[in-house]
Amino acid sequence: MWNWLVRSWNRVLNIGMDPQLNKTQVIRLYTINAFLLIAITLTLLFIAVFSAMGSYSTLEGLALIPIALFILYLNSIKKYTAARLVLIYGLITASLILAISDRRTGTEFLIIAIGCCSTLIFEKPLSVVLAFLMALISYSFYQWYDNTFPFEPDPTLPYVLIESTLLFLSALMILCASLVFRSLLHNYAQNLEQANHEIQDINIKLKDSNEELTATTEKLNISIQQKKSELKAYLDIIDINLFAVTSDKEGRILSINKPALALTGYTKEELLNKSFNIFNSGYHDEAFFKEMNETIHAGESWRGEIRDKAKDGSHFWLDMVIMPVKENGTDISYFLCLALPITDRKIVELERTKNLETLNTIANNASHQVRRPIASLLGLLNLHRDMKIKPEELPWIASKLHDHILELDKAASHLTYTIHTHTLGIEELIKKGHKVETKDSNTEEEQGHTKNEL
Repeated sequence: MWNWLVRSWNRVLNIGMDPQLNKTQVIRLYTINAFLLIAITLTLLFIAVFSAMGSYSTLEGLALIPIALFILYLNSIKKYTAARLVLIYGLITASLILAISDRRTGTEFLIIAIGCCSTLIFEKPLSVVLAFLMALISYSFYQWYDNTFPFEPDPTLPYVLIESTLLFLSALMILCASLVFRSLLHNYAQNLEQANHEIQDINIKLKDSNEELTATTEKLNISIQQKKSELKAYLDIIDINLFAVTSDKEGRILSINKPALALTGYTKEELLNKSFNIFNSGYHDEAFFKEMNETIHAGESWRGEIRDKAKDGSHFWLDMVIMPVKENGTDISYFLCLALPITDRKIVELERTKNLETLNTIANNASHQVRRPIASLLGLLNLHRDMKIKPEELPWIASKLHDHILELDKAASHLTYTIHTHTLGIEELIKKGHKVETKDSNTEEEQGHTKNEL
């Protein structure tokens, strides 16, 4: 039975509950529902007791119950403001009517009780003052009416008992509503205290986390400074040793470093916003640049060896890497070109090729110009060894030996001259430095190529 009463009490308290209500609004909703439940219970108890005593005029109090139920209905449909207005002004009006119709029974005390409960119902002080003024005016009107119009008491009614009972019930109604409000405030205070303890615990954890975060941030800052120093060192190395150029997607130069300016012979003002085609030497064919463009515009890096042209018309070789720099990891923003000058290596490769050609020439000359007279000499010597030479042939043999020796001497002189000329060519290439002169055997063929490099 007790559990059922507790569940019923909780159900009535939660009529009209909405998760969007704040704590203060929830407390006032609970207070209104509790006040109505207490009012209905006391009204029914009052009517039952005095009806049992034979005083059926108290049945007029049943008129208050529909009003209370209507207020609970308004709360259930979340019409909170309307419920509060009906609660105060509706019950005050109904109590005034009952007090006038059944005077001197103490019903007028309900008006004051309801007016006092307005402090628990309304949030704004002005609404509380207006409700209390309404109760005071209604009570004053009843007193004026009772003093103005004659009153004929019903001899069957125990006026003193009824008046005392209603006065007690009015005070009890105010007391119960205040106790409910106090209990709700106490629970709310406990919840706040618990929440405060939880917040303090969270603050302690946050403090510990903040200390860890501070330590992590300091380590991260140190790491960032180290990485920045490393990056600056890398950039310094690039600026000192590497050819570095950036260009937009159309191949227009956006920036160029000092080594690149020194290598090309241009000034920065002469190159900014100019096409990369300004370096085109005409050496590479269309397929070379087509493959390069398709690779970098597909978002991939390209690497290759390329021969470019300086401002003075001389050529230089680069081992080049072109990297697309992407914005947000998807769209290409610009291209970064890094290159290492390899002209000296190319000179060495060219000289190696020429050396091989020279060695082949020497080998052919040795085979043709040296081996033939040697073979003739060996043949004459074999004839002499085999005693097949007649005495009268000796002058002719001596003449032939002399001719073949002169031929060998001539071949040796030609070989010496070839080697000496080749050596002078190597020294001349070394003296020229890192640039390859444009006047070579491929010049006329290379001038036909005018392909873009980006």
